[in-house]
Amino acid sequence: MGVEETIHIAVRDVDAAFEKTYPESGFSEDFVLDTIVPFIRKLGGSRVVDNMYKACLKIKNSPADTIKYFCGICHNQIRSANNVVPRRPYGNG
Repeated sequence: MGVEETIHIAVRDVDAAFEKTYPESGFSEDFVLDTIVPFIRKLGGSRVVDNMYKACLKIKNSPADTIKYFCGICHNQIRSANNVVPRRPYGNG
């Protein structure tokens, strides 16, 4: 199986995880290409799918908030993998 096919399968699985919680919602092509695919390339498909399941379990009443939470999980994992110190909110030192 090639890289592009593996990515396609992972995108499908991320979408399926999201649609289990939000059957009326879906991802735009731009979101898939600009956000989900890069996450998959950096973190791996199974990890990104797991992150979507975590986000859907944590946030159950808002598709937009679930996506924000999902993106936060993925960004934090990428920062951690790159040994980048997370940004501190203003006023916390």
